[in-house]
Amino acid sequence: MNVKGEYRLQRISRQMLVSTGLQLGVTADLAEDIVGSISGHMVEAFDAANDELRRRMGSLPKVANDVVANVRKLPLVQSTHKE
Repeated sequence: MNVKGEYRLQRISRQMLVSTGLQLGVTADLAEDIVGSISGHMVEAFDAANDELRRRMGSLPKVANDVVANVRKLPLVQSTHKE
């Protein structure tokens, strides 16, 4: 799936997602709420997945930590997630 012709997550901004919602007939307030909720919980979702991997495997593969580190760098996440 693409957003405004963009497939790369590192290039998709919050405003691009909101704008796409508007094109699909979602109200501006609802689009902002949905994008805010998703972007505000992305890091926590990946952290929870890492916790589950750690629980099941006893340790985490390096790639799991790398994924979370890179999710934190996404423009969509940076606009909402504070460390």
